[in-house]
Amino acid sequence: MLQAIRTIVLRSIFPVLFTIVSISCNKKQEINDDDDETVTGIALNEWKFAADSKQFKGGIRVSYFSPGIGLFIEGTTGPLKDTSLLLLIGFSGNEIQPGIYTTASLPNNSLFYMSDNNTRGIFDANPTNTYYGVITFRILNYNTTTNEVQGKFFGKSADKNLEISTITDGVFRAIVR
Repeated sequence: MLQAIRTIVLRSIFPVLFTIVSISCNKKQEINDDDDETVTGIALNEWKFAADSKQFKGGIRVSYFSPGIGLFIEGTTGPLKDTSLLLLIGFSGNEIQPGIYTTASLPNNSLFYMSDNNTRGIFDANPTNTYYGVITFRILNYNTTTNEVQGKFFGKSADKNLEISTITDGVFRAIVR
């Protein structure tokens, strides 16, 4: 089922992002976030965040970097691992660079999406609809020897009822394949 969800998301969202606009990243110099350069509270290949007084945490199933497109991180959670999280942090270059990236309006190409078997989208922030808010990703560091990437994320997202949800304390640690 996760494969079907991922296929639906990739087929419905990514063609719009990658065929209508040129790929670029939105790197900003300022961020309302602490200056801590490490991720704590999770193990390698895990993610977590809070939204609407709920805590979400899970494992990272796969993460990979596609030069000129971005860093893809796919995770799961729930007792049946039937809830998926997809983060796409867009890069126009050929390597992962620490910095600030957002799901702001096109031509940016970052994405925050969470869904399960029963709900089309639990949370959704993407460049084609910023009415509900923007998620900011902060790549803290990338170790080219171990391929470990660490980052944080926060902001506003649409929830399953198309209400605005506040995403806080988002972190991830992944080995990039």
